Amino acid sequence: MHEFIVGNDKKKHDFVCARELANPRDCIICDKMMVKKYGTNDEVPAKPSDKTLGLAILRKELDDGSVVDVLHEKAVEIEVDGEKVSVENVPVVGVIKQGQRNFWDNFNGYYTRYKTTIDRDYVVTRQGKDKNTKYAVIPLDFEADSGVLKDGKKSKALLEETYAVALASHPSLIEYIEKLGSVERYDFFLGERKPQAELDDETEVEATDETEEGPVAEKPAAKTAASSLQAKLLKHKKAAA
Repeated sequence: MHEFIVGNDKKKHDFVCARELANPRDCIICDKMMVKKYGTNDEVPAKPSDKTLGLAILRKELDDGSVVDVLHEKAVEIEVDGEKVSVENVPVVGVIKQGQRNFWDNFNGYYTRYKTTIDRDYVVTRQGKDKNTKYAVIPLDFEADSGVLKDGKKSKALLEETYAVALASHPSLIEYIEKLGSVERYDFFLGERKPQAELDDETEVEATDETEEGPVAEKPAAKTAASSLQAKLLKHKKAAA
């Protein structure tokens, strides 16, 4: 991943290195761009850094101690069997983009013991900044309605069932990677300058803890869902009523 690359709009953006895609190509960032070495004014050739990605449901803790989903303020459009459907009260899905050592290693001990990390909520607290950033991860009490203790496959199936509508409204990790490494994105931000009106039309992808504004990408098209989503959509609407 190339992070904090200054584009034609003088803003910083993230890119998946074009050499690391499933269908690799030459990477203009690796080949031609220079970046400031951390903590100095020296310029060095740009190199991608390893990042691990994950999808997460954004949740919040209420005053009474209960934890609930954070919902989109506006209706979200999804596609079911070729028909676009506008759905309200859809949980927010975010992309976590972090390094293995300073973030994901926090989950390793829990996974070793319970063989899953998706059976409960976590409180994540950031400490420090830049190269000195650390994360404290606190697992909350197990909730039977949210997952299945010590059973990763059942936990995953239950979460996918519970959040089927939310996941259908959000790009998958593969789509996210392909978008951040797309020719269109490279050309738009690193090629010939586009009119400002076009730039303003871009849609923000979820910000990570390491960026101030989050990577900017083309507005995602409505996601296509399978027929089985119709029943889940009806269930979602009843639950939201």
